Amino acid sequence: MFAENGKISYRQLRRLYVFNLLGVGTLVIPTEIALLGKYGFVAITLGFVMEVLFLAAVSKIKKWYLKSKTAGLVIYVYEVLLGAFLAWVFVDLIRYSLIPDEWFAVVLIVILFISAYALSGGVECRARTYEIVFWFILVPLALMMAFALKDMHLKYFEIHDEMNIKDILYGAYVVFATSTSLFNIIFLEGYDSKRIKRSVGFSIITAYLIMMLLYAVLLGNFGKYALAEIKYPAVVLMSNVSIKGSFFKRTDALMLAVWFFTLFSILNMTLFYGMELLERITQKRSKKAHIAVTIALTFAAAVIMEYGDGILKKYIEFLMKAGIPVMIAFVAIMLVGGCSAVELEERCFPMLAGIDKKDGQYEFYYSIDNATEPVYADGIEEAVNECESGLSKTADTNHLKVLLIGNGLYDDKNSYAKLIQYLKDSSKFPRNTYVCAVDDINKTFENMGDYYEQLLEKQEREEGLCLTTVGDIMDEYTNGL
Repeated sequence: MFAENGKISYRQLRRLYVFNLLGVGTLVIPTEIALLGKYGFVAITLGFVMEVLFLAAVSKIKKWYLKSKTAGLVIYVYEVLLGAFLAWVFVDLIRYSLIPDEWFAVVLIVILFISAYALSGGVECRARTYEIVFWFILVPLALMMAFALKDMHLKYFEIHDEMNIKDILYGAYVVFATSTSLFNIIFLEGYDSKRIKRSVGFSIITAYLIMMLLYAVLLGNFGKYALAEIKYPAVVLMSNVSIKGSFFKRTDALMLAVWFFTLFSILNMTLFYGMELLERITQKRSKKAHIAVTIALTFAAAVIMEYGDGILKKYIEFLMKAGIPVMIAFVAIMLVGGCSAVELEERCFPMLAGIDKKDGQYEFYYSIDNATEPVYADGIEEAVNECESGLSKTADTNHLKVLLIGNGLYDDKNSYAKLIQYLKDSSKFPRNTYVCAVDDINKTFENMGDYYEQLLEKQEREEGLCLTTVGDIMDEYTNGL
């Protein structure tokens, strides 16, 4: 499962994406938009608006990749190449700031070795780590920018800037291009899409405020023309900050931890989902082998980018001119083309389903406009199929709100195990469908699914409940909890 053997909390998700969005962005954006001067703030704002829109689109995509090995392979290649580029940036930053004479491949091997170790620990381990270090990273960053404020020159803001719509839009596109990790939201199985949008939306707003402040400080410290010529201006800014005491003379080295954690976050997320895709494509459970293959391919691609004649430049051009536009088009097609008008006429959309076991038989029904009469069969799959065969239209369960499980089935360990296995094998019900155990699954009425969903979410907000989903019961059962 892409959610692994457990789930990260929405707070952890927020903090992970703050690091992801700041990783490459704080290093690349200031230099790329420097010549816009004060109009750079407009470009940053437009870029983050694009991120919000992209987030809204991606969070609505159904899990189409589960059934398509071709799509999975294309995305795997994309993730590996992106991981290689991120690894290259990581190594280049370390050599630029700390050890300029060290061999590129040596630093790359160390970083990828640490990445492989982190991948073996799973996303939960990394999420907890970033939850702990979150404030230990952002508070020092804020303090360093506060120290840098005293060195700002207001005269740099008086430099004449010409408004060029084309350049501003390109700057916005560059800002958006540093946020491609938002695409990985499609891999979050078993999560509520609304809460994903809220959590990651918070990350986008946080990253936006930090980026605006950082750009203002950099513009005020260097001026737009000097800023455009500095490779990693955010790191150079830290070296300009002077703090009393001999221990803090290399403030840039001290603050390199900011970019270590941010780059490590996005690099590992990219490689993790690449590794998971490889497992999905090969249909073989060999985590160590998939990690080894993914790391090896990433290493090879990063080395080619470094030593290949103009390869890195060509890759960046390809990413900006083709890769990212194709990704946007891909999301748009999946969003708009998910259901055609003909399909809608041939489908019905159950909002609620109920399943129980009585007198040795399984009872199942859907609630669509009105509660469907329950059917009885000797097996779960037979009961579901018989129910669907009695419908006038094909049942599309992608919009299912709630699954009711009768206590007769829930209390029968053998029957409950069969239900879990059916949920895993069929992938019929979305992992983020809410689950309730009830005495009588037949006490339903029209639009009961919507009613239950709203009731449960209201209770969650007011009473602090932790709602259970289909993904939860599958993961809990699989882990023996």
